[in-house]
Amino acid sequence: MTSAVSATIAWPIIVAMTLVVGARWNWFASSTAERYLNTTLTIILATQLLRERAVQHAIAEHTPLSVTAIQQLTLCTIVCSIAPFLCVVGMLSGWNTKHARQQCLRYAFVAVALSALMLIAGTRARRAHMPIEITGGWDGVLVWVGFSVLPTYLAYVMVSRCHTEYRQPGVIRSEKLVLAGIAAAGATIGVTTAIALVLAVLQELHLLDSVEYRMQTHPRNFFWIAAAIVAVSAAPPLRSATRWLGYDTTSRQWRQLRSLWQAMVSLFPDSRLPLGPRPSQRRITTLQLHRATVEIRDAMLGLRSFAHDVEPDMFATFTAREHIPRSEWDTATLALQLARAAHDRLEGIAPRAETATPLPTSTSANLADEVSELLRLAKWWSPAHRFVAADRSASHRPAESPTQKT
Repeated sequence: MTSAVSATIAWPIIVAMTLVVGARWNWFASSTAERYLNTTLTIILATQLLRERAVQHAIAEHTPLSVTAIQQLTLCTIVCSIAPFLCVVGMLSGWNTKHARQQCLRYAFVAVALSALMLIAGTRARRAHMPIEITGGWDGVLVWVGFSVLPTYLAYVMVSRCHTEYRQPGVIRSEKLVLAGIAAAGATIGVTTAIALVLAVLQELHLLDSVEYRMQTHPRNFFWIAAAIVAVSAAPPLRSATRWLGYDTTSRQWRQLRSLWQAMVSLFPDSRLPLGPRPSQRRITTLQLHRATVEIRDAMLGLRSFAHDVEPDMFATFTAREHIPRSEWDTATLALQLARAAHDRLEGIAPRAETATPLPTSTSANLADEVSELLRLAKWWSPAHRFVAADRSASHRPAESPTQKT
């Protein structure tokens, strides 16, 4: 079949698919499952290219193949792409490499046999230089029977496997959402394939005239299903790219903590840990994030003797100026205490341990909880620091001499 998607839309998507497939073969081909998946994506990409009208006419002009023959070959390549993908699903279900290779050979044999059946059944359409949907006949139905076997089986395997995993104890909500998405994709493949076969049968039984509908929907449906499969497979390369660029969760959390971290370690340089080079401006590792949390907490311990209660009037002014929600008042109070303590230390005010107010202790049980606590604190650290600086500046103005004012 020939793609019904506009070339202005199809070609950019095909280029993107090519980049994804190339990236996966270069950087994500270390395991057997990855190589099987990459093989599937390569065949899908070749299918998309062969369905483009310009490619079909170019091949027809320079080879003995007709456009109709190329259209039928794209149905065969779809069937062949499912064989390695079934092995991917099997390996994710626990197959070992040896068993996966044996099964892949069996699936490949079935795919080749079905492709041969489809080409034999499509002989009349090729001789007439017309699509199978238009020539019709029970031989055309046989083409769709051969085409439907592996996609229907794949849909069954995907849905049943996801259903089994979904019911396993300990499956968290995010994993259930992923499983539901995979099951939905499998169901879409199965339903789309079944509709193509059923409509062909109903056409031959003279119960429904669906030629025009199938000519419009078949190329479009298969194009977007293939594009969706490649888009999902692009997740690992995109995730690696975001990590390299520093847009992963760990790097973003570190950037949010950076102002608080810089302020704390500048007050207490001895809190810096000799655990390697300073964090880069791009990717931050979990170890570097953990190091930052330890250094922040260590510096906060050094400010304990400088910390005092915040006057209600000052806190009211601070919350009103920064529009702080009531649910974050506790964190904002701590930020204001730390900001005042930091300014006291910078100004050389002697600590008064006997009148100091104990700072709240951390309740975190792991790194994720610790980072979450410090992120809430860092959110109000900079506003609190600016607020205290402005307050100290205002309190010192009356003491300035007339000469300094001018």
